[in-house]
Amino acid sequence: MSFASTIAPKTFTTADVIAAQALLISNLVRGQIDLQQSVGAYLFLDVARISTSAYTNPIDIVINRLAGTLTAGFTSDRHSPNNNLGFQSTLTASGTVTAQVNANTAVGDASFAIKTSNTGFTAYGSSCAFLGSTAPGSLTNTQAVSSFEVVNMSATSGSGPWTLTSRQKLGVVHAANDYITNVVDSFTRWLPGGFVYDVIFDANNIAAGAGAVVRAVAMTYPADAYTIP
Repeated sequence: MSFASTIAPKTFTTADVIAAQALLISNLVRGQIDLQQSVGAYLFLDVARISTSAYTNPIDIVINRLAGTLTAGFTSDRHSPNNNLGFQSTLTASGTVTAQVNANTAVGDASFAIKTSNTGFTAYGSSCAFLGSTAPGSLTNTQAVSSFEVVNMSATSGSGPWTLTSRQKLGVVHAANDYITNVVDSFTRWLPGGFVYDVIFDANNIAAGAGAVVRAVAMTYPADAYTIP
């Protein structure tokens, strides 16, 4: 007879906290992640600028650890301002470049081609983001961007179209003429379990520039199951 305790390890699960969507200036978007019964979560945050004009101020990313939970409509929250675990985007310089995908891609592709221009896409290690089929200047606030994806550049070759080699294999299919931007901020934050968190992208302090496509994805590790004889 064994009197040893046993542990049933869990695995990470991935879910959107804020699905990829357009955030125009003078707006904010928020999502909530409940980690009260979890060990914690890695939170992946992306801000991909869609305007050629410089922001007057960064987009603020606010992560509040809450004392309690939020009711429907986010009306009864109890914020702890000193527990802001967020960031500020650094995309305040002008010169965002958007290009278009030259031909359909497939999941697993390690390179893709763009047309129009490769200006700004040639820097080794730089990031770019796929923005979907809607022209960046035509995106409306909260409009979903279902094929959003961020990759890092490793090499470029050719000339009109230009072939870009990425460090990661593509995880999403992108169609010919989909848009892509080369001005992206990406952040990662570990959120300890036991709390509810409010995640906010805030563009209310920006007076110039169209906005960005933003996304927050959580990889959550639930509490392990223990058996004690």
